Amino acid sequence: MYDIACAVRKTPEGHLYGDEYTPERFEGLMIIRSHVSRLRRAALTTALAGSLIAATAACSNDSSDDAKSKPTPAVTPSPSSSAKPSASPSPEVSGPHAEEKRQALAAYAAFWDEQVKAYEKGSMEGTDIRKYTGGKKAKTPAYFRLRDDLARMRDAGTRNTGAPGHRAWVSKFNAETKKSLPLAEVTDCMDIKPWKTVDEAGKVQPLPKEQPRHFQSTAKVEKWPEGWQVLEIVPSTDKCTR
Repeated sequence: MYDIACAVRKTPEGHLYGDEYTPERFEGLMIIRSHVSRLRRAALTTALAGSLIAATAACSNDSSDDAKSKPTPAVTPSPSSSAKPSASPSPEVSGPHAEEKRQALAAYAAFWDEQVKAYEKGSMEGTDIRKYTGGKKAKTPAYFRLRDDLARMRDAGTRNTGAPGHRAWVSKFNAETKKSLPLAEVTDCMDIKPWKTVDEAGKVQPLPKEQPRHFQSTAKVEKWPEGWQVLEIVPSTDKCTR
């Protein structure tokens, strides 16, 4: 479970970046505290694939609120273990703002490609995850969530193999105004059965029985001058509707 506190300032042009946060160059401040010791109990209510898979393997070894990383042997994923998220054909995008919606979906898919790489390597090094989570000085909830997951996984000596399945669509779209940037709400029907957590010996760590294998999550994806950014992922225990 994540507790988020933040302060937001407007850009010089008067735009607000997101509902709760802003890029670093506009002096946004984001503080995220991770309640690690309660992750297993809260697994059902925080059913975001990456966080849950990472936390399941890590929480037994992490009892503090501030997950601290420790050195672990570097892992080089083998060609057979690497996999991109399997995505069902995206629904055809048409109507108002169709091109922007397609761009938002493309950025969301690229974000997941990079996130899967990071979970398999146990590190964001060598990935382009910052490109889709706020840039070089990323301070979005999506970035902090991944950073904290990876720290817990390093502590536990685990990593992920395989990749989750996705079926994503834009469920809501807010066009640009004088006070806000284009914002897409992306709903994703996820399948985490193919995505496994393994220990240093390669043994698969089972998910809790109560953990849904198929569920729906929602992402906020906003168009910044440097491109579409995944601001945050909102977990859900809702069943897939498509």
